[in-house]
Amino acid sequence: HFLWADLQNFESYKHGPARGDIPGFIDMMVSQRRGDGWSDPQTFQLSEPYFAESGADISYDGSLDGVWYTSNKQAQQPYHDDIYVNGVRLPSPVNTPTNEADPHFFKGELFFWRDEKEKDHEIWMAKNLGGDVQKWTDPVKLAAPINSPAADMQPFLRSNGQLYFSSSRAGRLEIYVSQRLGESRWSEPQKVIGIFPS
Repeated sequence: HFLWADLQNFESYKHGPARGDIPGFIDMMVSQRRGDGWSDPQTFQLSEPYFAESGADISYDGSLDGVWYTSNKQAQQPYHDDIYVNGVRLPSPVNTPTNEADPHFFKGELFFWRDEKEKDHEIWMAKNLGGDVQKWTDPVKLAAPINSPAADMQPFLRSNGQLYFSSSRAGRLEIYVSQRLGESRWSEPQKVIGIFPS
């Protein structure tokens, strides 16, 4: 199975009048690999009418397995999102009245981004306690060189310790990678690819 967002055909997957829903909201979709191709995408079972779900990440590391995603279902402010796993909203201190999005869970650590004020996107990390979805350490904002004065978001940690994330530190949103050197130490991020052309 593959969770995705089809940007080319984005309009056809949005909630809208044809589905009897509020226009402008996003669904998670799922497609199955079939030979050399993929099946037509179907709305994923955790997507709900009238709410936006996105940023799906699948974890199978033996602690809190499942589908992690972002939803505005119980957001305390308009256009703000919270982090969910398998339909369960994570408690405080992970979710707050501000915006938390794009979760990535790996070996007991949850990476995500938060904007405490407008356009202030920064990457945070919280540790799970004992495999209980309701128990977390206080999230810690990743120090430089990961976070910068620009927008830093969409973290993804590989098993080899490489952290991929998006950043606008060079003036536009691009993908960077940094190597984990210790508990809270990271190498200087290197640009991998630009998302938008100059």
